[in-house]
Amino acid sequence: NIIIFLIERIWYNMIKLNKPFIIDFEGIDGTFKYTNACKLQDYIEEKYTSNVIVVSFPNYDGDSSYLLREYFMSNMNKQPLSPKMVSTLFMLDMYDVYYKQLKEYYDKNYIMIFDRFWYSNIYYQGASYALKTGNKETNIILYSYENLYKDFEKEIYELNEKEFKLPKANLIYKMIHNVIDSKTIIEQRRAVDKSHNGEINEDQYTYLDNVNNFLKSFPFSYGATDFKQYNIELDNIDKTCKTEDRIFNMIKQIFDSNLERFLKEG
Repeated sequence: NIIIFLIERIWYNMIKLNKPFIIDFEGIDGTFKYTNACKLQDYIEEKYTSNVIVVSFPNYDGDSSYLLREYFMSNMNKQPLSPKMVSTLFMLDMYDVYYKQLKEYYDKNYIMIFDRFWYSNIYYQGASYALKTGNKETNIILYSYENLYKDFEKEIYELNEKEFKLPKANLIYKMIHNVIDSKTIIEQRRAVDKSHNGEINEDQYTYLDNVNNFLKSFPFSYGATDFKQYNIELDNIDKTCKTEDRIFNMIKQIFDSNLERFLKEG
């Protein structure tokens, strides 16, 4: 068994990707994105290759997020920005970090795991746009929230295609709470880790519930032929959370099947 294991490790470490493989974990605060991104990195390093990295956005500690910090965290009286302009602030942060620090890994065909990437703008700011615009409509039945959301998604997709040119994902995990609301999630998180008490949007429970529902209900549609997306449902029907092992087993199985397909496609 030891000999077989060593042979397998040598074989797996010899696997070389002909192009980068981009994985993105999306979801509201408290949906175990970073936790499972790191677990997946460990799994890939053990079974496949050491050419794998994990990246988290927004990069609030870096210079690239200066405008984000000023907009969301400063006390100055400022003009509210539109959802599209807020998306642009987030994408400027990603743009700066990607081209200064991450593109070298992309060019070396790494497996790159993102704890949020530019797709976050679609459902975070798309929900904001759809709700604000929809509430102004005289007949929302004729022009539904879904249509508004899809309009915004198209704008963000085209913004990236024409301007930022950040890489597109091959695999997206949408970390979804079906039963537990954002207030319960965040209060449980705060009880365990006090460092999260000051994060953005954590008191905007209604908004986060809407964001979660938009992410759950509406699959990413533009460029959908470029990637696979999966809803990872985190809750049991009794309002308890599934075990960490059960959640990660789903993630692991999805990754294995998608990597196999990716390798066959060359």
